[in-house]
Amino acid sequence: MAVTGSDPGADGLYSVGLSHRTTDIDLREQLYIRPSALPNALEEIRQDLGVPEAVILSTCNRFEIYLPSELESAARWIAGRVKHSGAELEKLLKPYRRADAVQHLFSVAGGLEAQVVGEPQILGQVRDAYETARRMNLTGPVLNPLFQRAISVGRRVRTETRLSEIPVSVSSVAVRLCEKIFGRLGDRTVLVVGAGEMAGLAAQQLHERGARIVLFSTRGRDSAEQLARIFDAKTLPLESLPDMIPSADIVISASGAPHLVVQARDIQASQEKRKFRPLFLVDLAVPRNIDPAADRIDNVFLYNLDDLQGISDEHRRDREKEIPRCEGIIREEVLRFWESVSSAREETAIRRLHEQIASVVGQELSRAGIAEESQAALKKSIPNRILSEAFKRSRAPFQADDRQALLRALKEFFGL
Repeated sequence: MAVTGSDPGADGLYSVGLSHRTTDIDLREQLYIRPSALPNALEEIRQDLGVPEAVILSTCNRFEIYLPSELESAARWIAGRVKHSGAELEKLLKPYRRADAVQHLFSVAGGLEAQVVGEPQILGQVRDAYETARRMNLTGPVLNPLFQRAISVGRRVRTETRLSEIPVSVSSVAVRLCEKIFGRLGDRTVLVVGAGEMAGLAAQQLHERGARIVLFSTRGRDSAEQLARIFDAKTLPLESLPDMIPSADIVISASGAPHLVVQARDIQASQEKRKFRPLFLVDLAVPRNIDPAADRIDNVFLYNLDDLQGISDEHRRDREKEIPRCEGIIREEVLRFWESVSSAREETAIRRLHEQIASVVGQELSRAGIAEESQAALKKSIPNRILSEAFKRSRAPFQADDRQALLRALKEFFGL
């Protein structure tokens, strides 16, 4: 779905990063930046890279930096955040330039690059990443229109295709996996750790399937109690989690804790109490919440975000016929964005030429002895008459290469 053509005006529009497609969860969780820490990371980029604009998109499944121009130091900045050697990590980083960067971001916002195609959460994450950078005055003439259009494209994909008709969030995939293991969930006890958006989505779907008890265990008691009222569940503090695991068939962890909240030793002790009945653990968090060593305990089945790819592939097949429609929308929007930015640059160049002509007219009128008060109208009308056709043509449809040829000629011939 590549879009060809010359640079539309964002002279080096550039993004670099990695995602679930290229790296495993071990590396992604080292890079993950919690929303509360994102302003500090953006300030680091401002200071370390010296850029006027930057947006960091950090989610469970991707880490990307968007910049108005290409910088090799951006990849080095990312490499400095992980344990991998810089050379090793830079091989894993995927760069996108100019139109490819536009197309990539539009595809991300539209849900086509998600681990579960059509996942609705990513559009909100793109919007939040942009708003955080905007509040820090790190967006401007390049990234403002780019991200505003990306958000609009994401909405359009959801309203004009069937991708949004069937829930496909990571939480829904986790619940679907529970059903594949246990069948009906109406007689199962499910413990949900966390009270954020992903935990709430999992709880909602479990509740709809008749799960007998849903327990929310989190440090944020207010939000947990609010969810508990919605789904008629108990609310318990995180500290009580080890005592509650023996009563659960399923534990879904999606908290924002930056450390493990479910230890393997607690799972071992729980299994001994429950006579090693099957226990199903789903870790939806980055960084991971559940000790990976728990997977080695008898009759414990642990799945993390990467393990959900199998069901994600099933969903992708279900939606394959919608993907071409989504790609068509994105291709159309990339071309439209390209054209609008290019047209704006042409008009800017023509206005600068207008100013030059007005300055020359003013000089010649003064030399001819025309009174200052009589010059104003002529300094405006003469350049307008000369450039009226140019302004008109700048708004007409052109091939991208034609627009760029015109722009280069204007800059070269008139020193704009």
